[in-house]
Amino acid sequence: MSLPEIPDIPAHCLALFDRLSAYVDGELKGDERRELEDHLQNCPKCRVCLTTLSQSVRICKRVGTRPVPENLSRKLMELASTASQNPGQA
Repeated sequence: MSLPEIPDIPAHCLALFDRLSAYVDGELKGDERRELEDHLQNCPKCRVCLTTLSQSVRICKRVGTRPVPENLSRKLMELASTASQNPGQA
């Protein structure tokens, strides 16, 4: 995911932002991981982003998944079907 230019956030922070999710998931290895960790030591804005993302992931894992009630599922499918048959009217 590419982010638009955001005021007060340097371009190198935005470039590293794309890797935060992989970092939280333990998917960054070697030089990429070290580069991000070095940056995080010196960048409070990126540390806040990392903390927020980590907390969001923990909350989502704790909540888990629940089945969608059959009547809601059926209604959503009907709405999706109607919307696909009548594009531009949604």
